[in-house]
Amino acid sequence: MPYLPALPPAPPPLVRLVQADPQAPAKNPPPERARDLQAQGAGQAQDLSTGIDNTALQPREEGVPVGGALKPGEEVFLDADTQQYDQINRVFTARGNVKMRLREVLLSADQMQVNLDTRLAVAEGNVKLVQGEQRIAGTRMEYNFARKEGVLLNATGRIDTKAESKVRINTPLAADLTGASELPPPPKPRGGILRFEAKRIVFNAEGWRAEDLRVTPDQFDPPELELVSARATLREIGPGSNRLMIDSGTLFFDQNFAMPFPAIESVIDNEKRKPPYEVGSDFLDKGGVYYQQNLYVEFAKNITFQISPQLYIQQALSSNSFLDPKNFGLQNKLSVEYDNGQLTRLFSEINGLVLDDLENRVRARLEHIVPVGNHTLTFSYAYRERFFNYLLGFQTAQSNLGITLDSPLITLGSSGVRLSYQANAALISANTDQPQLDRQPDLGRFRVAGSLSKTITLLQAEFLPLSRETLRFTQIPVTPGLFLDVGTTLVQSWYSSGDSQGYLGGRVSLFSILGRFSRDFLDYTALSLSYNNGFVNGESPFLFDRVASREQVFAGITQQIYGPLRFGVQTGIDLTFGRAVDTFYTVSLDRRTYSLSITYNPVRQTGGFQLRVDDFNWGTNAYGRPDQVTDVVGGVERFNRNGPGSP
Repeated sequence: MPYLPALPPAPPPLVRLVQADPQAPAKNPPPERARDLQAQGAGQAQDLSTGIDNTALQPREEGVPVGGALKPGEEVFLDADTQQYDQINRVFTARGNVKMRLREVLLSADQMQVNLDTRLAVAEGNVKLVQGEQRIAGTRMEYNFARKEGVLLNATGRIDTKAESKVRINTPLAADLTGASELPPPPKPRGGILRFEAKRIVFNAEGWRAEDLRVTPDQFDPPELELVSARATLREIGPGSNRLMIDSGTLFFDQNFAMPFPAIESVIDNEKRKPPYEVGSDFLDKGGVYYQQNLYVEFAKNITFQISPQLYIQQALSSNSFLDPKNFGLQNKLSVEYDNGQLTRLFSEINGLVLDDLENRVRARLEHIVPVGNHTLTFSYAYRERFFNYLLGFQTAQSNLGITLDSPLITLGSSGVRLSYQANAALISANTDQPQLDRQPDLGRFRVAGSLSKTITLLQAEFLPLSRETLRFTQIPVTPGLFLDVGTTLVQSWYSSGDSQGYLGGRVSLFSILGRFSRDFLDYTALSLSYNNGFVNGESPFLFDRVASREQVFAGITQQIYGPLRFGVQTGIDLTFGRAVDTFYTVSLDRRTYSLSITYNPVRQTGGFQLRVDDFNWGTNAYGRPDQVTDVVGGVERFNRNGPGSP
């Protein structure tokens, strides 16, 4: 007779601990019928009504509630290597690879005790709680599975600060790349993950409170950026949106440099937001360097209000009275996001808190965005909106009531050609220099625009994997290469004054990246050179959207100096008039998880201090642009509706 090895005993099948009574109200006390302890097979758990030594698994944390009813249809399942049931006290004890599941929540541990009457689960050893993208682990947990409330000791885990939004916004003429810019990098891993450690976490269905907290956006150890605080609170305020409040503490850089930081309060979600503190420069509206404090208020889960008091530091220091109301300003932003994907935004700013000449101190913009298939339809009204039209400098449109249809960025088949288009109808009051019109005429305008572009890779090195070495000074591995970008833009505008303006332009750009930005010295150089030329037919009666020049060249360089320190300059020169129309100087300190940069533009007389923390949703306007300043290229306003400076 052949030898047959003995098979190990089959593990106990899954036990259905509790099943909600669909006939009972949700707030009834825990049901006590025998049907609440149903099993899928006989002998699932050893029945031990005598004393069991489970001292370590007895509840001892204060603040964890007892009782509670499950919602109709909810079931709690338990699985483990060994399971014991105390029929008198209605207590399950499980040991070895214990897993308890309730809907999307999975709790696992080395050993666990579940009380069916109190609805308490006490877990010890390698405790892990998984709910969607959120994962936390610890040494011990007491958890009310009916109310989803509990306490976790010696916790480690991660917070996912990213969420999908129901609102989709198309950027106008997204394919029309103008000026000098670096080539978009290859897709990077999904960021926005904060790792944390805490001595104690108290949590419920709405959020959690952590004590003795250490948190970092770095996915490598030891972390290069770490925040230490006595307490932090995270509370859900809407789908995919949470309010994070961190007490004052210490910020550690590379484990050897520390600096204190004040208490912060911020909202983390899919939308880019300003950091709590902001420093910038704007000579036109604020007299130079200014400080801005950004505060967020949630009236409802879908309504966000930002109020930002401002101090015009440079203007105040040069005035007779530092506390003169003219040295203070106020900015407000309101955002309402609807379940159907629509979005309402309001931006307003008062430059100087005085009543005299108020009509020339206020700027405002209101817009309502409606998705139409994969397009977006924007209804808008703006008062004293500020534009930058390169050769013509800053211009202000006194009022602008309009409707705009924006296409998504469309890739035409496998050709790699990108297409985007726009249609706009508006009633506009703005400055003109035409003598037959009033100084600020009220005119109607209808405009259509379209753009085609294609990027061609001429040379490209091998992509390197993610590692501490390739990510020393950058979020993604830098790949050297040489790229050619070509494009064309067609714009036609008609005005109720009988004027019209047409523009057909073309662009040829070269981008190159040398080095991988992973060594200490001269291991990164980014060069860009772009030539734009076109044909202009007619002229806009307004100054803010006029195509004043048809031929420009843009050039830029960003150079690593040493380690994370880089210096960059980008400039645009109008070849027709032979003068610089735009120039940016940037000094940056770049690391894997954060970057600090200072930007100044002598042409616009603007600048700013920019902060990036991983893919955390703090951000500032590109190149230090002031809020609500819109560039005009080829006669088209290029609104930034996705960035922190958008209304």
